Amino acid sequence: MAVSPIAHQIATSGANDNSVRIWHFVRDKLEFTPRMRAIVDGKVLAISFCGDGVLMAAGCSLKNTPNGYVVVWDLSNDAKVVCNLRSMSTARFGRVRCVEFLKTGKSGSKSKKSDRGSYLLFGGDTTGCILCWNLSLSAKDGAQRRTPVCVISGHSDIIYDLHIVHRRWLFSVSHDEQLRMAEIASFVAASNPNSNSDDVEYVFSKELFSDDSKYPLRAIAYNAATEEIVFGSRKCCALKVGNDVDVADEEKDGSKDSTVTVSKLQLCSKDLDHIQHLEISGNLLMVQRRGVNYVKLFSLDTSRMVKKFQIDKKGRVCECSFSYDRKYAVLGVAGTTNSGCSVPCAIKAFKIPKRLSTTAK
Repeated sequence: MAVSPIAHQIATSGANDNSVRIWHFVRDKLEFTPRMRAIVDGKVLAISFCGDGVLMAAGCSLKNTPNGYVVVWDLSNDAKVVCNLRSMSTARFGRVRCVEFLKTGKSGSKSKKSDRGSYLLFGGDTTGCILCWNLSLSAKDGAQRRTPVCVISGHSDIIYDLHIVHRRWLFSVSHDEQLRMAEIASFVAASNPNSNSDDVEYVFSKELFSDDSKYPLRAIAYNAATEEIVFGSRKCCALKVGNDVDVADEEKDGSKDSTVTVSKLQLCSKDLDHIQHLEISGNLLMVQRRGVNYVKLFSLDTSRMVKKFQIDKKGRVCECSFSYDRKYAVLGVAGTTNSGCSVPCAIKAFKIPKRLSTTAK
């Protein structure tokens, strides 16, 4: 599930129907209704909107193969497909489990339909690689450049989540129980939509943390107020990543730079095992765990739970997020009948009390 950054609009994927659906908000019922649907050539494993809400990307499998496939739509132009990025023999990659946009223009500039291709798109796959495509190259002269312009290696297993901070660092978490970081500032600054080069840049990420509990790391979020990366699976951890942080190459003896410090986030709750997703808005942290029928909201100021959003016991929460205006908690819900059969999914919205609500940052 992904929430649009500019409107009450949600995108979701089905587990097995090879589709992406767009849902719109019905405010008086506090729920969403499906309005649009797209079919792709594989299972949809990840969805993301760009920062101005114009583009939407889906990370997928390529049919029933272990290969990957990414589709990008232009929502400002009747949801037409901008490009299809498929694994090929000359540029092979695995199923894409997470996708993230980064605008290559000046930060804070107003979005225009004419610059919808001015984005880098990062996709983490099942082999532990992160691929980067320059969408301005894919859109040039109507042609599609399917070859990535950069490949980031370092992880050894499925990459579950990505986050870009200060347009400088790309953080990733994986089934290999590691948090890693790649420096992308120089690459972003050098991205050129008029380039004709077919060269692929190869980058190796640095290990910042390895979970000693042997649990895969599945979720990552960024706290802008404290400039900390929050991540975890069995427990929540925090990593300080201010503008002045400098992660040096490892010394010959294998020791890591002392400026990298990871601390446990002391949330006042006993049931934080198997964290599936994390979202931060202002001073609020939303935590979704695997296989349960509720989502917990914590105050990052006090580390205490301030709200619990719960659905029917027969259902389970598959995904969660804040609405674009930060007034609602949005939950992707699936459920089962008494016989154990699956029932159709739904999107539920819960109003966040005004005493807790925060403005978007």
